[in-house]
Amino acid sequence: MAIRRWLLIIAGTLSLAGAAQVQSVDAARKARLVGIVMANDVRPGERASGSILLYPGAIGGISGVHVEKANLDLDEDQPRKAVLKMLVVGAGGEKRTADQNFVADVPPGAKSVHVVISRDDQQVAAVDFPIEASTNGPVTCGTGEWTYGTEQDGSQSRFRTPKTYCYAGMEVIASDAAGFSGDAAQTRIDAGAETARNVAESLRYCYFLLPRKVGPGRNKIVLHEGTHVVTFDVFVPRLDLLQVLEDEERLRRKCRPQRPRRSPSGQVLRFRSDSDSASVEVAITEATRSRESDGSTARSIDRAGAT
Repeated sequence: MAIRRWLLIIAGTLSLAGAAQVQSVDAARKARLVGIVMANDVRPGERASGSILLYPGAIGGISGVHVEKANLDLDEDQPRKAVLKMLVVGAGGEKRTADQNFVADVPPGAKSVHVVISRDDQQVAAVDFPIEASTNGPVTCGTGEWTYGTEQDGSQSRFRTPKTYCYAGMEVIASDAAGFSGDAAQTRIDAGAETARNVAESLRYCYFLLPRKVGPGRNKIVLHEGTHVVTFDVFVPRLDLLQVLEDEERLRRKCRPQRPRRSPSGQVLRFRSDSDSASVEVAITEATRSRESDGSTARSIDRAGAT
């Protein structure tokens, strides 16, 4: 009887410890809005891929990508990658953890792409991306001029990118033909001696975030796609906000309103993170000034300090 009593006490203690641990995890989790992103020009019968962004408001006004939002309970004490690894995304293709690009094999005649997010084999969110059999693929911001890359053998590539990149940090490389596989996990883009983070890909476009170490001015971008290794020479304005947000060490770190700084060109960037709704408001006052060294007009941007 004494042994049985001790076994019951031990079992009860373990049960209480487990319950306390679950309560602790639940306490750390907080509902917040995330963005599920895919390229706008996804078409029926094709492969495409997308990703999960923790700050969807930062790219809400950027053309070329479509953002659907969903509320998820996320552990704010964990780094971004650790949080996303707890989630699994399925979109009709191979299921992958949310820190990777998810892939969708769109059936012929499909009107939408159904994306399901799960945790511990339980669905926690689902969104539908509308698709159209369109021949147009809108692109992200940047100059109207594009430059073709150079292949390893010195020939002109069929891949191209804007000569001057976008101030918001979401960049694009396009192919005159269906040059991409549609699976962004198979595409590597190097910039500033680092690998860029791919956000979304169709057969014609790959959207990516510049690494934070990329400096303003002339930069070399290298695309690895299948057997192609393509080099681009582009102009990068002052560093942006989006990759700073996405690379935050912990979700708990807050960016509070500050008095914005102005650049010599008169530009202002203000950032506010609402800790209750996890929404992001980005207000950008644009101005342009001529860069004598480049001979063209490019955007420059100052970033308000983020704590």
